[in-house]
Amino acid sequence: MIVLTPTPGSFPTGLAQSLKTIVLDIGKRLDGSGASGFVTGTATSGSARASLEDTTRLQSSISQDDLHRDSWLWRPDATAAADVLSVIKDANSQAGTVTPDRTWVNAPYANGAGETYAIFHTLSPSDITECVNRALQRMYFESEVTVTPSVDPDNVETTNLTLFRRYDVTTLFPWLTEPWQLRRVGYLAPSQSRADYWPTLIRGTSYRENNILYVWLPAGFQGNGLFYLRTVRPHYSWINGANAVAGLVNAADTVDVELNWVVAGAMVEVFDLLGQQLDDAAMKKYAIVQAKWAAKFSYYSRQYFTLPANEFYASQYLGLYGGSSGSADNDESGLSIRAS
Repeated sequence: MIVLTPTPGSFPTGLAQSLKTIVLDIGKRLDGSGASGFVTGTATSGSARASLEDTTRLQSSISQDDLHRDSWLWRPDATAAADVLSVIKDANSQAGTVTPDRTWVNAPYANGAGETYAIFHTLSPSDITECVNRALQRMYFESEVTVTPSVDPDNVETTNLTLFRRYDVTTLFPWLTEPWQLRRVGYLAPSQSRADYWPTLIRGTSYRENNILYVWLPAGFQGNGLFYLRTVRPHYSWINGANAVAGLVNAADTVDVELNWVVAGAMVEVFDLLGQQLDDAAMKKYAIVQAKWAAKFSYYSRQYFTLPANEFYASQYLGLYGGSSGSADNDESGLSIRAS
């Protein structure tokens, strides 16, 4: 169960950047403008299953047939998956057409309307999408989730707050994998509404084992009310206003982040990917550019996300004391001592 409230714990709304918008923005930044740079436009009526025509952007009296050959041709709004991405086999600048490496299922112009298209030279849209999703895995927002207290099968420890039960929160919430992501745990009785009450602070501890985050919480609340977990989750896990496990996949998929933030994060990943294809001299130049994008990403991260204070401290009943306040630069945001 996810609790959506206007209090801390609500999901980001109102931004809704589509994968299409993000990829087009990055393509323009990578390839630049000019005749041989990034091109985006709308297919015109002469388009067919074997060619795309754009008499506005592609047609020229100057011979430019080689400019876009072997580049990627992206049709983000294509209805057939096989038509979305192809490679330009040939071009005719006099006619304003480009020919894909295979015949499409559907033409990019139909019923009096042309599709948006884009031509990429440096990286394919699929590689750019992968970089965008990597960035989204490092971009966070605050989220509140609930866990139902476990019931003692023997029904003998119904009020004992000195005993603890272990909860596997990663199975419940696959994106919750690190102790620092858990910032606070509270409790509300069945008669208390989340809209009217702030959950009573609960002590406990958490640790990670075999890629699963376990949380130890008091046993005395079993079977009644709910535990409220204030967490930090990646935007990668919240796509199209719903839980997601694969990030952005289709061009129309949306994520609720500020455009400059996700573009900066993706550009860091882009230059990391490009660096694997360059010689040492070129790599030094790209490293400088990557560092500039990393600085921008850090700036936007501070602007659009504040790590909540860590209020999930270890309980003295476990023989553990204290806890760190946590910070954006410190993943030791809570005790990771294993309870036994």
